[in-house]
Amino acid sequence: MLAATTTWHDTFDNFEGIDFTHSSNVTNGGTPQNRTMVLRNTPGEGVLVSQPITPPAGFTEWGIIAYAKSDDPPATSLTVDVLDADGELLLAGVASGADLAGLLDPERHPTIRLRANLAATESGLSPVLEDWQISW
Repeated sequence: MLAATTTWHDTFDNFEGIDFTHSSNVTNGGTPQNRTMVLRNTPGEGVLVSQPITPPAGFTEWGIIAYAKSDDPPATSLTVDVLDADGELLLAGVASGADLAGLLDPERHPTIRLRANLAATESGLSPVLEDWQISW
Protein backbone atom coordinates (compact mmCIF):
# COMPACT_ATOMS: atom_id res chain seq x y z
CA MET A 1 0.00 0.00 0.00
CA LEU A 2 1.29 3.44 -0.91
CA ALA A 3 0.00 6.31 1.18
CA ALA A 4 0.79 10.00 1.29
CA THR A 5 -0.28 12.55 3.87
CA THR A 6 2.59 13.84 5.97
CA THR A 7 4.37 10.56 5.31
CA TRP A 8 5.22 8.64 2.16
CA HIS A 9 5.05 4.92 3.01
CA ASP A 10 5.48 1.91 0.74
CA THR A 11 4.71 -1.62 1.96
CA PHE A 12 5.20 -3.15 -1.52
CA ASP A 13 1.61 -4.43 -1.80
CA ASN A 14 1.84 -3.29 -5.42
CA PHE A 15 4.60 -1.80 -7.54
CA GLU A 16 3.35 1.80 -7.84
CA GLY A 17 6.04 3.16 -5.50
CA ILE A 18 8.96 1.52 -7.34
CA ASP A 19 10.86 2.93 -10.30
CA PHE A 20 11.82 -0.22 -12.20
CA THR A 21 13.74 1.78 -14.82
CA HIS A 22 16.35 2.49 -12.12
CA SER A 23 16.01 -0.79 -10.16
CA SER A 24 17.75 -4.09 -10.91
CA ASN A 25 17.85 -7.71 -9.69
CA VAL A 26 15.03 -7.26 -7.17
CA THR A 27 11.62 -8.86 -6.95
CA ASN A 28 8.57 -9.09 -4.72
CA GLY A 29 8.83 -11.73 -2.01
CA GLY A 30 6.88 -12.73 1.06
CA THR A 31 3.20 -13.62 1.06
CA PRO A 32 0.25 -11.71 -0.43
CA GLN A 33 -0.55 -10.47 3.09
CA ASN A 34 3.06 -9.44 3.81
CA ARG A 35 4.93 -8.36 0.68
CA THR A 36 8.67 -7.71 0.83
CA MET A 37 11.45 -6.89 -1.64
CA VAL A 38 14.30 -9.37 -2.10
CA LEU A 39 17.08 -10.19 -4.55
CA ARG A 40 15.91 -11.95 -7.71
CA ASN A 41 19.20 -13.84 -8.26
CA THR A 42 21.77 -14.82 -5.64
CA PRO A 43 24.58 -14.55 -5.00
CA GLY A 44 24.67 -11.01 -6.32
CA GLU A 45 23.68 -7.42 -5.83
CA GLY A 46 20.49 -5.52 -6.54
CA VAL A 47 19.13 -2.00 -6.33
CA LEU A 48 15.59 -0.88 -5.55
CA VAL A 49 14.72 2.77 -6.30
CA SER A 50 11.51 4.50 -5.30
CA GLN A 51 9.45 6.71 -7.52
CA PRO A 52 10.11 10.43 -6.89
CA ILE A 53 8.73 11.53 -3.52
CA THR A 54 7.36 15.08 -3.55
CA PRO A 55 5.52 16.44 -0.51
CA PRO A 56 2.71 18.96 -1.01
CA ALA A 57 3.63 22.58 -1.70
CA GLY A 58 4.56 24.48 1.42
CA PHE A 59 6.27 21.67 3.30
CA THR A 60 9.06 23.10 5.44
CA GLU A 61 11.42 20.22 6.14
CA TRP A 62 12.14 16.58 5.52
CA GLY A 63 11.55 14.40 8.56
CA ILE A 64 12.31 10.85 9.66
CA ILE A 65 13.32 8.06 7.31
CA ALA A 66 12.32 4.62 8.56
CA TYR A 67 12.49 1.14 7.11
CA ALA A 68 12.20 -2.44 8.27
CA LYS A 69 14.81 -4.86 7.00
CA SER A 70 16.40 -8.15 7.82
CA ASP A 71 19.88 -9.07 6.76
CA ASP A 72 22.50 -11.48 8.03
CA PRO A 73 26.03 -10.06 7.72
CA PRO A 74 28.38 -11.05 6.25
CA ALA A 75 26.29 -13.28 3.94
CA THR A 76 23.72 -10.55 3.17
CA SER A 77 23.54 -6.78 3.52
CA LEU A 78 21.01 -4.02 2.94
CA THR A 79 21.64 -0.27 3.08
CA VAL A 80 19.41 2.67 2.19
CA ASP A 81 20.48 5.88 0.45
CA VAL A 82 18.67 9.15 -0.26
CA LEU A 83 18.87 10.43 -3.85
CA ASP A 84 17.78 13.66 -5.47
CA ALA A 85 15.01 13.70 -8.07
CA ASP A 86 17.52 12.90 -10.84
CA GLY A 87 19.02 9.94 -8.98
CA GLU A 88 22.18 11.66 -7.72
CA LEU A 89 23.37 10.51 -4.28
CA LEU A 90 22.60 12.94 -1.44
CA LEU A 91 23.04 10.72 1.64
CA ALA A 92 24.58 7.24 1.77
CA GLY A 93 23.89 4.46 4.25
CA VAL A 94 21.15 6.30 6.14
CA ALA A 95 20.06 4.53 9.32
CA SER A 96 16.40 3.78 9.94
CA GLY A 97 15.07 6.41 12.32
CA ALA A 98 17.44 9.13 11.09
CA ASP A 99 16.06 12.68 11.10
CA LEU A 100 16.77 14.35 7.75
CA ALA A 101 15.53 17.80 8.86
CA GLY A 102 19.00 19.33 9.19
CA LEU A 103 20.55 17.27 6.40
CA LEU A 104 18.36 18.06 3.37
CA ASP A 105 17.30 21.55 2.34
CA PRO A 106 13.67 21.30 1.15
CA GLU A 107 14.13 24.28 -1.18
CA ARG A 108 17.11 22.67 -2.94
CA HIS A 109 15.60 19.19 -2.77
CA PRO A 110 11.78 19.41 -2.94
CA THR A 111 11.75 15.90 -4.43
CA ILE A 112 13.83 12.90 -3.38
CA ARG A 113 14.04 9.17 -4.02
CA LEU A 114 15.02 6.30 -1.75
CA ARG A 115 17.42 3.59 -2.91
CA ALA A 116 17.95 0.22 -1.23
CA ASN A 117 21.19 -1.62 -1.97
CA LEU A 118 20.82 -5.38 -1.48
CA ALA A 119 23.69 -7.88 -1.62
CA ALA A 120 24.21 -11.58 -0.93
CA THR A 121 27.40 -13.63 -1.13
CA GLU A 122 25.71 -17.04 -0.84
CA SER A 123 23.24 -18.71 -3.20
CA GLY A 124 19.70 -18.86 -1.88
CA LEU A 125 20.14 -16.07 0.66
CA SER A 126 18.78 -12.53 0.36
CA PRO A 127 18.36 -9.51 2.57
CA VAL A 128 14.72 -8.47 2.93
CA LEU A 129 13.22 -4.97 2.79
CA GLU A 130 9.81 -5.10 4.45
CA ASP A 131 8.78 -1.46 3.99
CA TRP A 132 10.14 2.08 3.91
CA GLN A 133 8.84 5.55 4.62
CA ILE A 134 9.79 9.17 4.99
CA SER A 135 7.95 11.97 6.74
CA TRP A 136 7.93 15.74 6.30
